[in-house]
Amino acid sequence: MVRTRALLLALILILPAGVQAEWVMFGGDANHTGVAELTERTIQKREPTVSWDRGSSSEEVYSWGTSIGNFTPNIDGDVYDRNVLHIVYVTAEQDGDWLRGYLVIRDGGSPGKLMWKRDLGNIKNQNNQSLETEFESFEAAYGTPAIADFDGDGLMDIAVATPHGIINFFEPEIEYTSSSESYDGGNDGDRWLHETGITIVRSNPAITSFNGGNDLVISGINEDEENEVAVVAVDGSTGDELWKFEADGNEISSPAVFEDGSSRKIFVSVYDNTQLEVYAIQGGSGFRKLAKAQ
Repeated sequence: MVRTRALLLALILILPAGVQAEWVMFGGDANHTGVAELTERTIQKREPTVSWDRGSSSEEVYSWGTSIGNFTPNIDGDVYDRNVLHIVYVTAEQDGDWLRGYLVIRDGGSPGKLMWKRDLGNIKNQNNQSLETEFESFEAAYGTPAIADFDGDGLMDIAVATPHGIINFFEPEIEYTSSSESYDGGNDGDRWLHETGITIVRSNPAITSFNGGNDLVISGINEDEENEVAVVAVDGSTGDELWKFEADGNEISSPAVFEDGSSRKIFVSVYDNTQLEVYAIQGGSGFRKLAKAQ
């Protein structure tokens, strides 16, 4: 055994450096005189690959964000054989003198085929005044669509608030044809709603549970009252109002939910002319002003 080890050591010592194997993980060779082949770590080399892009078309996104969900339980027709997620957002089209909103679901795989599309009506505030200028200049937008099984039937639903304060709950019904990997692109499905009485243009909804199901919280501005904002909690399964909180203010943030066991506290920031205040809301009636910055 000793002689074998001695022979191996002698062979290693007499071999010229040129025949040594490359050790990429150690900089090219055993003496670290080289560098690994893949050393470039620039942003350009790490850019994501675009699968599909609707930006080059006439379709623009008019919601603050997009949502990703899985609507496979909602799909009828042929056996659904696509292993993809689905993209949900709001777009808009010109319709005469009005800009009109549409809720859209697209296949997340290339080329992003249209699955379902629902008319949301004219883009206006709670007083029926057009908001086209604000939307075209990106000063206002639809809230990001919220995805959940709101009515507890095993199918996915979408909640989206219109600028004039209607919270729509949709349960899309989608037809799929496997031979062409295509969808009917229709607008079928159940719908239930809640009229909040406020204008909702700079707020995204939050999903939480007040009574065991999936419920929705949204904030907005009451343009019928000078200097008033509101936060509304809605039962996701029925569209009924659970509570409504109102405060003085010109602008209000999206709601954030703090869940502590069965307790739910909703936090919002409110701007009132010259100062910013933070509120914690519980049950709609009790609240505590947490901070004030001038």
